[in-house]
Amino acid sequence: MCKNSEVILDLPGNIAIHRQNRTVCVDSCIADTIKHLWNKGCQTLGCCCGHGKNNPSIIIPEKYNNIKILAIFLELSQIDKRIWDILQWQLVKVK
Repeated sequence: MCKNSEVILDLPGNIAIHRQNRTVCVDSCIADTIKHLWNKGCQTLGCCCGHGKNNPSIIIPEKYNNIKILAIFLELSQIDKRIWDILQWQLVKVK
């Protein structure tokens, strides 16, 4: 369980091109897993370790289809034995 400590990670080039900031703050207990996903080309829009109350989670872009989501799920299950929640961003326009 993460004790609310965070680390600042440098985004890899394949992820950083989509963001203005080149660094991001991540809960330390999931930092290695997040770095692994980035190195595999998975863009994350947010993540949280769950702080002992919830499953760790990542938020992925809405452009990812079911095949990409399944690939992320399988990758997570190979590198981290915790149960992860994979959430997907959806842009909703309300008038």
